[in-house]
Amino acid sequence: MKIISDFITNSSSSSYVIMYKKIPEIRQEILDEYPFLKTFMVIIEKYVFDNDDEYTSTFSTLEEYNIYFMENYSYYGETIEEILEYLGDDDIIVKMHNKYSKKLKEGYSMVIRDIDDHDTTMIDIIEKMHDGENFIVEGKW
Repeated sequence: MKIISDFITNSSSSSYVIMYKKIPEIRQEILDEYPFLKTFMVIIEKYVFDNDDEYTSTFSTLEEYNIYFMENYSYYGETIEEILEYLGDDDIIVKMHNKYSKKLKEGYSMVIRDIDDHDTTMIDIIEKMHDGENFIVEGKW
């Protein structure tokens, strides 16, 4: 018989972090020639980057991300500096904060999104977006 003595979760979702370079506007002459592109972009923005639910957070600036960070980790300190110092350089939260801050400073936008583990289509889409340069996808955690 197995006895589990650690934290147990019934969560059936995973969090993904998607960092991406600004998506350029498509020139009107291209849209005139390929009108489906406008619909395609609306679908991508709505279903991948949408921030209309409680499971998605989107950031375009370091300031927006820092507000999110403080809302989620303020029990470790009253400022970001106190939190980072309290946790130490080897802590995964500190490493993620530093990495995400750097990418935001480089001009990337970022989405943190929870996806139901049964939504294999969305998971597949997000994981296939990763190219290491224009789209950087990290997850499941």
